[in-house]
Amino acid sequence: MNRKSVALLLSLILFIVSSPTGFAASRIGDANGDGRITAADARIVLRVAAGLTTVSDKSLLDVDGNDIVTSSDARYILRFAAKLENAFPAEELVPAVGIGDVNAESALLYHMNADTVLYRKNTSARIAPASLVKLLTSLTALRYCPEDAVFTVGDEIDLRGYNSSVCYLQKGWRASLKTLITGMLSSSGNDAAYCIAVNVAKQFDSFSSDAAAVQYFMNLMNAAAKEIGMTDSHFINPDGYDAEGQYTTAADLLLLAKAAVKNELIKNVCSQYRSAAYLADGGGVTWYNTNRMLNPNDAFYRPEVTGLKTGSTAAAGSCVIITFTRAGREYIAIVLGAPSDEERYKTAGILIDAAE
Repeated sequence: MNRKSVALLLSLILFIVSSPTGFAASRIGDANGDGRITAADARIVLRVAAGLTTVSDKSLLDVDGNDIVTSSDARYILRFAAKLENAFPAEELVPAVGIGDVNAESALLYHMNADTVLYRKNTSARIAPASLVKLLTSLTALRYCPEDAVFTVGDEIDLRGYNSSVCYLQKGWRASLKTLITGMLSSSGNDAAYCIAVNVAKQFDSFSSDAAAVQYFMNLMNAAAKEIGMTDSHFINPDGYDAEGQYTTAADLLLLAKAAVKNELIKNVCSQYRSAAYLADGGGVTWYNTNRMLNPNDAFYRPEVTGLKTGSTAAAGSCVIITFTRAGREYIAIVLGAPSDEERYKTAGILIDAAE
């Protein structure tokens, strides 16, 4: 081999080692091409998932192999960087035992103690959020107002959609934020969602209309979603009523559910089949949870279920997020886009039984 050939060969080797697309940097998850898997790679993935930056080749960033770059990929990278994982297994390769093709557009089973997704189906598919978004409405409101803050129910409750679920608030009632959240989460009251949104927004400024106050609250809500890590969601209203441009995913809803159960008020309200609440001016009201798995007299009752939220709209189908315990272990099951009320609970039951 002559001197010129040797120089060419050495140049080629140097290129392969140093190039981001070369062999040394071809390991999935090495987003910055430095030959190592670190938190810096996760930050790059999060920026790409949020649309804050672009890359020409996303193949190294799609760690979980679902053909889309989301915060899920960043979580895999962080776990590997912290030496919690020895590889990047795709979630489809670790399905819970006994789960077939569930009758829903999206589904997910998550082991909270092990921080492991046991089963998933179309978890990155965008879907209308329905009333599941009320968990985020609650978290956002509690971020800016104490639960004992008292609000007066007004004309804002007329902003709710036609024939939507209500907890039958009456104009002129004075109720604490805690009471309004109870009505919104337990009875899934869209009237309570608008009362909360408008009154929380008014803590910041005066508005020309209730609709303008709602828009301000939605800005707060979408910002809160991003802080939770929900990078593939956008919300238009506080009650989840169908609206163009409003969407979420099962993967993002898992992050929301995990945040919600850390809040004692939300966790407690969502665990009760019957909730009694009191008005600031005296008197009280009783609400019953829309989650049939909490009703001891219902055919779908499951004693291990501890929450969390139901949702149904024409666009979303029948949805539910279920929290439950098995042998001291905690789980989250998510069912989105089931064809009927019964099918969402049947599917949730299948996921619960698979967590043995």
